[in-house]
Amino acid sequence: MGILLVAVTDYILGALTLLLGVLLWKNFHLKTAGKVLAAAFFCAAASAFLGGAWHEWFEVSDSGLGLWIASMLALFAFSLAILIGSIQLVYRRAIKRWLIAGAIGKSACFLIWYCNFPSAFLSVFLDFSVSLAIIFCIAVFQVFRKVYCFYWIASGVLVSFIGGWLWLNKIDLNPWLRHGALFHIMQTASSYLLFRGFRAALEKRGTAR
Repeated sequence: MGILLVAVTDYILGALTLLLGVLLWKNFHLKTAGKVLAAAFFCAAASAFLGGAWHEWFEVSDSGLGLWIASMLALFAFSLAILIGSIQLVYRRAIKRWLIAGAIGKSACFLIWYCNFPSAFLSVFLDFSVSLAIIFCIAVFQVFRKVYCFYWIASGVLVSFIGGWLWLNKIDLNPWLRHGALFHIMQTASSYLLFRGFRAALEKRGTAR
């Protein structure tokens, strides 16, 4: 039952992020930041659906490595895309190119680490966490500049970190509501908060490119 609930929460996360990605693409596909952020949510959906299938069919048998790797690579893509989209959303000058180059370099380093240990989740988790930490700093700075829609983004990152803390510490509420399922539930809530923030910021900054 515990593994099944982990898979179900992964599927729910995938369905929500797919829907949010479609909404971002539908309303903001003419803006670079909108396209990149929509792509980030599509990658999150792919990772969740693939991860859910692995949990449902292969976790007990400890097989299906290809499916697991595909899920992790999609999560890497999400981590990179959501960071680049956030940079595109906020910055307009030459610094943007340097920040994007740094984001690509960061993900490349974690990807090299992952390639040496493809069955592990820690390197992917840390890459994802570093991206969110940078986004949190960007969001807080924008709040200090009175761009209050970034409250949503900062809140989404904090909720995601709570989920990460539950996963790292393997906190299970009971035998069927395990830390994996709790992690997915928190990421589902985080995804919605991030979407609200990105949508509001894209609407507010109509000239974002």
